[in-house]
Amino acid sequence: MRTRFKFHCHRTLGAVAIIGFAPLVVAQTDLHPLHPAYVDEMESGSWSFDTIVGIEQEPTYAGSKNYETELDGNVRATYKDARGSRYELSIGEIRSTFDLNDCWTFQLKLEYEESRDAEEEPILAPLKPVDSTLEAELIFAYRRGKNYYFFDFQPDILGKGKGLVYFLGADKSLIWPDTPWRADLRFDVSFGDDEHMMTEFGISPMDSLASGYDPYNPGGGLKSTTASILGQRTINDRWSAIAGLEVEHYFSKASDSPLIRDFGSRSTYELSLDAMFRF
Repeated sequence: MRTRFKFHCHRTLGAVAIIGFAPLVVAQTDLHPLHPAYVDEMESGSWSFDTIVGIEQEPTYAGSKNYETELDGNVRATYKDARGSRYELSIGEIRSTFDLNDCWTFQLKLEYEESRDAEEEPILAPLKPVDSTLEAELIFAYRRGKNYYFFDFQPDILGKGKGLVYFLGADKSLIWPDTPWRADLRFDVSFGDDEHMMTEFGISPMDSLASGYDPYNPGGGLKSTTASILGQRTINDRWSAIAGLEVEHYFSKASDSPLIRDFGSRSTYELSLDAMFRF
């Protein structure tokens, strides 16, 4: 999930629109996939500030066939210390990135995770609410050439029901010399524990009585696979344009849920268009 301030625009059902997508990830580089491209060029002991605004479209819940479109944005401060470690502060998120050696990188992040919004999706109204929480994220990334292979571990540290979800994936960066274009390709497979899968896709006996949906307990295990492409065009020293497309396909433990089987789709997408300004 992305955490940024959002200005609700309107809701569309199944329409393809351009949206804002993962601003803290999209501005990536062939040098490092875990922070914006310009961070590699920052001098040690220096600060940098940027802001990003865009428009996004995403499913109203995990596996929904309905989509919402929103304006959103964020501001971020980045500090790079004498050892090259990076520290970032933005709205709803704090992260630190450390190069362990020439090949291995570790990133630690704390992120505000929004509640599931039943007001935007009537299908969720009869179900027990899912509260907002604070997630930790631990990423270990191994670099080989322009490719990164990563393990991403995301626990719910406040115990609000989100459980544990983790990812195994690969990231390939593309850069065209002497042009303002770069792109990032990513593929991952995700897994969830019993609590996470129940919160996202389960229907408890009590929820079944309230909603009329079939009860369902998916259990922990394989959740989904995701493929994405993120592109960036540098306009000048201050401005960049960023666009992204992500497609997620849910496996049977998730897709057998009434929320997907009866009301949703096994495959969903997110689309984006953002502008980033560096101060």
